[in-house]
Amino acid sequence: MNSPDRRRLRRRLARLVLSASLGLGLGALALPASADRIDKLGNKLTKYQSEVRRVGDSVRPPTEVGKPKSSQAISRKVIEAQVQFGMANYDDASVILYDVVEGHKNHASYDEALYYLAESLFQKGDNLAARAYFKRLVKERGSRSKFFQQGLERLVELSLRLNDSAEVDTWLRMLDSLPQAGRRPSVPYVRGKYAHFRGDHDAAIKYFSQVPTTSKYSFQAQYFIGAAHISKKDLGAAARTYSGIIGRRAKTDKDRRVIELAHMALGRLFYERDQPSKAIDSYLNVGRKSDLFDDVLFEVAWVYVKNKEFPKALRALELLQLTDPKSSRLPEVRILEGNLRIRKAQKQYDDGTGNPAEEYDKAFKVFTATRKAYTEPRDALDKILAEEADPAQFIAQITGRDSKTFETSSVQLPEVAAAWLREEPDVQRVVQVESDLGSIQEYIDDANQTIRRLELAVSSDARVDVFPELAERRYRILDIRDDTETARSQLLTSLEKRTRKVVSASEQQQLSRFAADRKRLQGRIDALSGKKSATTRAKANKGRFTSVDKRGSELRVILESTEAEIVALERYIATTKEPIKNAAEIKKKLADEKAKVQLMRKELSSLREDAQVGRDAAGASADSVEEKRLRAELRRVLDAETRFTAGLVGKLGGKGQRKAQQILRLLQTANA
Repeated sequence: MNSPDRRRLRRRLARLVLSASLGLGLGALALPASADRIDKLGNKLTKYQSEVRRVGDSVRPPTEVGKPKSSQAISRKVIEAQVQFGMANYDDASVILYDVVEGHKNHASYDEALYYLAESLFQKGDNLAARAYFKRLVKERGSRSKFFQQGLERLVELSLRLNDSAEVDTWLRMLDSLPQAGRRPSVPYVRGKYAHFRGDHDAAIKYFSQVPTTSKYSFQAQYFIGAAHISKKDLGAAARTYSGIIGRRAKTDKDRRVIELAHMALGRLFYERDQPSKAIDSYLNVGRKSDLFDDVLFEVAWVYVKNKEFPKALRALELLQLTDPKSSRLPEVRILEGNLRIRKAQKQYDDGTGNPAEEYDKAFKVFTATRKAYTEPRDALDKILAEEADPAQFIAQITGRDSKTFETSSVQLPEVAAAWLREEPDVQRVVQVESDLGSIQEYIDDANQTIRRLELAVSSDARVDVFPELAERRYRILDIRDDTETARSQLLTSLEKRTRKVVSASEQQQLSRFAADRKRLQGRIDALSGKKSATTRAKANKGRFTSVDKRGSELRVILESTEAEIVALERYIATTKEPIKNAAEIKKKLADEKAKVQLMRKELSSLREDAQVGRDAAGASADSVEEKRLRAELRRVLDAETRFTAGLVGKLGGKGQRKAQQILRLLQTANA
């Protein structure tokens, strides 16, 4: 065929292909793209199938939850608790260990779990609970426990902390009965400490002397030996002991602190023995960064006073006031400063040097300022004493926290008096007990609130949402479900297009009804969901309740501030010497407003609890009752259409039938 003929043939073929394409229309041209889309849907469904299987495998059925934990799982929990203990996270450690101690007494790690639980409670200051578990360790495990000695030592220490010696003789006998070779180096230290605080100084020296120099308690033991010698009036032996301490090399911060205390003790001994220069030298070995430096300056001032070096004493006091202007020693410091200025003025007058009048004037100003600063607190104390007020009402102020154990009132101690009280050992003991009781009450309140949340959640459709990991998986499954239903609808639409041309008119009408039902139901579902995923809707719902709780927190601050202002006004009316017009009426109005604020705080607390419950249940609305009904109806339509269309696939031939069968297999996968 010549070239012109070939060109004519190519042009003719091109016209035929173009006319065929136009005749087939867009549907025929879209088949390859449709095939690609079906393959993508298949890949997506396969991935979803694997993901759903993984999620299902990760959730244990309820029947498995109550099964005993494996031995390895319990051991891992104990190790995890020991890690938390080593990081000083005593709260976390005690929570983990409690489950082991109370539920697995026969496990090999029970001994360790019981000890570390008791020790965690001891370290966090929960003395009563710590004592209870140390008693269990000693009584249940006895000498079989590798922590037997530590348990006995802690019980002796706790008897001092709690000022309760009811069973201490028993613990001491157990310690004394231990073989000498097997005793821990800390045993004589604990015995000596108990003897010291019970006033048996000879026994204290005997026990403390048994503490090896390699023990971590060696520095403390030597310091207590010096203190025992002082109590026995043997100042020479005390001085030798303290000199031995300061000649040693410190390895830890605790050792360094004991050395500082030894320097101060030597300074006091030299002061008593009229050796002021040595006393000053000893005191000044304590650095300015030490928390003992205030005490050092005050005692140095007294050394200078005894040696009649008044200017130096004044400089020490001035430095003390600059170093710690809020020191509880300040009243004593100011009085001592005033007296020193008088003595300095007298000495200047006798020696004919300086300006005595200037010193007298400074002394007058110091005394005047001090009297002015403390007259009001003294008057307030006199008024409280005259009213014979119950001391328990001041516990909140002294502890620095809201007391749940004792009733409080708007009448308060002057802060300077409260500061002095906080340094009293007996008051410190009361504060510790009140703090323990307050903590217990807070734990009980938290437990009750948690129980209430769980009860409400378990009885609702949102019970899964209380557990964040389960809730996250649930929402993911819902998202996959929604996307799978969309994929089924798309596959059925594709299958309908392929079969429509080979089926009867009545079958075409049925296919149209199925398509219309799908569209109608999906439209109603979209209207309810806003075309947003279950995860997105759940987060939005929870976010609304979180906003309510945040606003409630802000309102609580406002109410607390308002209540504080009312209390301040009540206190002012109760303590001021200025006449107040209509004082009784103002007091009544303040009392009424205070009652309203307290009522609002109670209502706000209830509202925030409801917000918490609402946040727990918020996920349930991610799939409302109506939406569940519509989705169930949609699935019935999809199932019916799948069955109906499956019967039409046989009418297709060749490649079309193979593709339709692929779609049917995908529909079966999606419906699995």
